[in-house]
Amino acid sequence: MRLSPDLDPIHDTGFSPSEIKSLKSGFEIYSAPADAHLQDQVELAKVVGNRDWCISFRWGSDMNECACVLAASAGLVRLCDGVAYYVDDNLTYDLKGLLEDFRACL
Repeated sequence: MRLSPDLDPIHDTGFSPSEIKSLKSGFEIYSAPADAHLQDQVELAKVVGNRDWCISFRWGSDMNECACVLAASAGLVRLCDGVAYYVDDNLTYDLKGLLEDFRACL
């Protein structure tokens, strides 16, 4: 898995290319101040704590894109003390869960 070396999670918007298993792939990325996303989500706000940015990833139906999102999320969790949250299932991931789902996508 290789993310774009130019990836800037705070400032990038739109498609971000990546490569997985020598195949070109990628995902969409968006960011905003965390408080803009947490106003109506009291429980998630407790988990997020004083973290100040929300970085959102979007992928289509391609499982390689899903794997790219999971890898990028794992990197943010590991390197930046991020919190990974999947809105549709109201699920907060830990690093182990992200990596397990990443492997399952492959």
